Amino acid sequence: MFDEGVLVLLMLKTLVVNFTDEKNPLATTASGLKDLIIYINDHYRAKLRVQDLARRFGYNASYLSRLFKQQTGVTLVEYLYMVRLSRFYQELTTTDTPISQLLDQHGLTNHRTAREMCLQMYGLLPKQLRTQAHTN
Repeated sequence: MFDEGVLVLLMLKTLVVNFTDEKNPLATTASGLKDLIIYINDHYRAKLRVQDLARRFGYNASYLSRLFKQQTGVTLVEYLYMVRLSRFYQELTTTDTPISQLLDQHGLTNHRTAREMCLQMYGLLPKQLRTQAHTN
């Protein structure tokens, strides 16, 4: 199954390997993206909008979106959903807390989109994931 820690490490590795040369003008950008990724992982439960993140880290929202996709291979919104869903998955499979409550607790307030992303990431809907986890 998906491991959010691995995703974070892969993204950070990509940024470090490709953009830590101080002669490289993108080095500052890579540092900013690392800080952004760390911030998202620490605050994923909060309502995070691209515009707010861009402002916080000193970027134009459109530029940040393009840059993030270019450097990581996923959009900023996709990454945020990946983090939220991976944390959701951890609790989904280890607790009996109602699914809708878990979705809300992990910042997944659009339940339909969360279900679609869950199906995309894990190949199963949340209820199916829980059932599978409890039978294993």
